[in-house]
Amino acid sequence: MSEKDAPARFVESRRVEMGAGADASPEDAPLDLAELAGALQARFEGRPPRGYVLGRTAFRDALAAHLGCSDVRAERLVAQLEGRGFLRYPGEPRGGPDSRRLAWRIEAPRT
Repeated sequence: MSEKDAPARFVESRRVEMGAGADASPEDAPLDLAELAGALQARFEGRPPRGYVLGRTAFRDALAAHLGCSDVRAERLVAQLEGRGFLRYPGEPRGGPDSRRLAWRIEAPRT
């Protein structure tokens, strides 16, 4: 998919400013969400986690290990990736009959 055809969330701004200012720590440095989605896609190699909570936990743990950051930072990044459409759960996040069987989708832009 070309950038011209890409959804706006991929084209507008891929950088997320977190904790900008004099008090910002290296852990709060801006990151490219598209690159993080690509790293998750490579990590799970066509076998994304299943279940809403289990999947978010797996993504958090993978990002914390990949970036060497805290679980709190990784959890915020998972929320941002989900909010921007890079991570998608096809079912109902709050439960339901298929809540533990459905697989997450990782939508990293192709280069």
